[in-house]
Amino acid sequence: RLESANFVMYSSASEESRREELAALEGFHALITRIMPRKSLSPAKLPTYVTRTNPDFDLTAPYYRNSMVMGYYSAGIEGTVAVSKSLRYQPRQRDMPRNVRADDARVILFHEYTHHYVLSNNRTGYPAWYIEGIAEFLSTAEFTTTGVEVGKFTQGRAYSLMRGSWLEIEKFLDRPDQMSGEEVGAFYAQSWPATHYMMLGRPERAKGFDRYVRLLQEGGNVLTSFEPAFGITPGQFDEELREYKRKPIEFGPIPGIFPVEAGIQTTRLAAAYDNLLLPMVYLRRLPTAEKAKDTVR
Repeated sequence: RLESANFVMYSSASEESRREELAALEGFHALITRIMPRKSLSPAKLPTYVTRTNPDFDLTAPYYRNSMVMGYYSAGIEGTVAVSKSLRYQPRQRDMPRNVRADDARVILFHEYTHHYVLSNNRTGYPAWYIEGIAEFLSTAEFTTTGVEVGKFTQGRAYSLMRGSWLEIEKFLDRPDQMSGEEVGAFYAQSWPATHYMMLGRPERAKGFDRYVRLLQEGGNVLTSFEPAFGITPGQFDEELREYKRKPIEFGPIPGIFPVEAGIQTTRLAAAYDNLLLPMVYLRRLPTAEKAKDTVR
């Protein structure tokens, strides 16, 4: 068990590895508060579990068994939690070629923490594509000797953009809850360039997005509010995104933000915790009695 200013982490990795990951998470917290500053932040520390095997991960979420899911964030009346899978045989983010990030535990945790930060510190409701897009955009943050770089892409999203399908703009903007499995993958992939385009490619579109969010908060429709806010039609925005994804990727350095190692406290837990911690992640979400029995057998 490791505890820092904003996280409580549980991990069976080596001491060096788990401290390194928690320090990176604290550095990421500093990054996201720079990009999305708020007058006041939730004081709650996010419980974070880094599992080392598929069976351990499955204990926290049996419904993901035999799936490709590498991590998740759950929030409800029973509490919040982030869980990621850090398998020994999978590539790490920092071992990949230039500008490409592996979908490793660090990327997953950065993605899920972005969701936590947005949900915990905002009263504004954002479009679904932006919620996923900003998490994808920030998840590949990479610390350097001068600060942190943002805007790189992961293997999976790059492949989907190159080889996968492209959603019609109306469905992309308005119907994420009515998509097939393949369309959901395309939605995630498409959300990344849409957000990247506003953050780095054409920042003036971010001003249109701010107007768009205000119109939605006033009860506006996601499609009919688009042109008044952005000054272009959804179809024109779609054309811009299609053109943008064909261009070389850009990423931006943000100086002065580093992993935060100071203040991390480590507690070695008794062996009995091995049998309790991971099943309790699932049981706290109040599954049915029958499913709960399957978990604790």
